Amino acid sequence: MCVGAKRRRGRGSALRALGRPGEKIPRGIGIAWTASAWTERAIQFTLGRPKPAMAFLHGNIQGRTPVPHPGHDRYVAVLDVLGMKSWLQVETPQGIAEQLDQALVACDQACSGSVHGKTYGPLLGTTHFSDTLLVWSPDDSWPSFATMCTSVKMIVAVALDRGVPLRGSISVGNSVCSSRTLRFVGPAIADAFLWSDKQRPYRSVGVDVTPCAMRSVHARLAREPIGECWDCWTHGTPEAVLSGNAECSETLIWFQGGLFLNHWAHGIFTGTDPRTMFEQRGLELDRSARAKRDEMLTFFETARTAMSAVRLNAPYDHVEDARRLGAQGAEYLKLDAVRQERST
Repeated sequence: MCVGAKRRRGRGSALRALGRPGEKIPRGIGIAWTASAWTERAIQFTLGRPKPAMAFLHGNIQGRTPVPHPGHDRYVAVLDVLGMKSWLQVETPQGIAEQLDQALVACDQACSGSVHGKTYGPLLGTTHFSDTLLVWSPDDSWPSFATMCTSVKMIVAVALDRGVPLRGSISVGNSVCSSRTLRFVGPAIADAFLWSDKQRPYRSVGVDVTPCAMRSVHARLAREPIGECWDCWTHGTPEAVLSGNAECSETLIWFQGGLFLNHWAHGIFTGTDPRTMFEQRGLELDRSARAKRDEMLTFFETARTAMSAVRLNAPYDHVEDARRLGAQGAEYLKLDAVRQERST
């Protein structure tokens, strides 16, 4: 009951005294009601003399200072949990959240570390809402792109190992992504979602780079070298693969005309059966789910064949690749400085 209200009835409350839209309002109650229903507009409910209506400014009640929501050019990955509706019928929300959290923890570990005693990361932001996982980088630099590729492929691999198939895409553009204010808005988010969920020919497990983002990547390649340390076959984004002159690396692979993250290169899939992983939750598979499972297996066989050929031909110098991998540390520290500046 509002402060100062008098209890005139043994049952009911001041809120009940309001009645319903169209009903007579009891005497002694001043009310400014411009809504056609309870939730369409604000209701001023007072006892005694009417008070000024509440001010709504910039979405902040009573004229509070607006909360800033800065946007930045960055990479964004949107991942969808396949079969979530059926999964909810056999698993508790808590159990689902805990399983998905394991994949996000793997991502955090993949983009954290230390260099000469200086720690960094997690370099990427992550969040989870219902059947959607969102991952974002501090900016749209080459270090951010490489970090997104190597870390998001970990999410896909770890999730599938636990029986959770993920489908998604990576895009780039100006976006608001804040774990502090829980605001996530931008064309890159929309592009990643629409491409993977509605437009991409391949409908199953895996994360690719959207056509829009690929145009941005190629434009950047034309004006800015990728950097020697990122042109790394084992833990980077080789320029030869990005430009389409090589089929795959440990991080990236071309499949059905699109550039995908090569999560199949993870050791989790050595000597294992992705079919068993896909069916691990024990869900009843309808025609659509079986089609997605079979598509995934085709992708797996294609990737395994391509990786075997590349490893057999030894297209890179292991010592040189290790040197480039070590040089990435300084770039991670710089990227972490950007992350910290933009997270405040």
